[in-house]
Amino acid sequence: MFLFFPLYFVCWIQIWNNLISQAGEMALHGTPNDLLQNLDPIALCIFIPFLDMVVYPLFRKYRIDFDPVTRIFVGFLFASISMVYASVLQHYIYNSPPKSIHVWIQAPAYILVAFSEAFIIVTGLELAFTQAPKNLRSVVSALFWLTIGVAAAICIALAPVSQDPYLVWMYGSLGIVGFVAGCSFYVCFYPRRNKQSGEQEVIIEGRMP
Repeated sequence: MFLFFPLYFVCWIQIWNNLISQAGEMALHGTPNDLLQNLDPIALCIFIPFLDMVVYPLFRKYRIDFDPVTRIFVGFLFASISMVYASVLQHYIYNSPPKSIHVWIQAPAYILVAFSEAFIIVTGLELAFTQAPKNLRSVVSALFWLTIGVAAAICIALAPVSQDPYLVWMYGSLGIVGFVAGCSFYVCFYPRRNKQSGEQEVIIEGRMP
């Protein structure tokens, strides 16, 4: 399952490097180009409680099966949309006068990545803890975080295209990769949803199996 995660984290890492550089090409109006990355933790602090207190209870009430596989799939979609947004924005940056686009137009890219984190990172850590044997939980959790290191290595390999004039295609390609990885993940692990649906229903109802 974790083999798909480096492809997600390649998209996630963009908010800590290339998107900051992209902001530097925009009209800052006194805003530091690395300020917008703070939208990521702020959005997470708002979105995660909203999911836990509103969205997930509502889904349970209406018996909508929003299982971990589906949550991770949705997270991939948010990351993909974020990269597509960054690609379109970069296109307009290239085709507009220098520093004519306001930097805050970049905000949705950070917020969409934050939404993806709420579904992928939170759910991934949950699976690493709950599905692993008790004596291997720390090892499995470490393997989860190792996927970020693999993604960082991929980003280093992408360095030659992480610069002008290739950024439109670089962001767009990452959006495609995120979408394909999410769909592949869903297809690969969809049978497990049916196998575990009975166990999840027991958990939702609060009964012992």
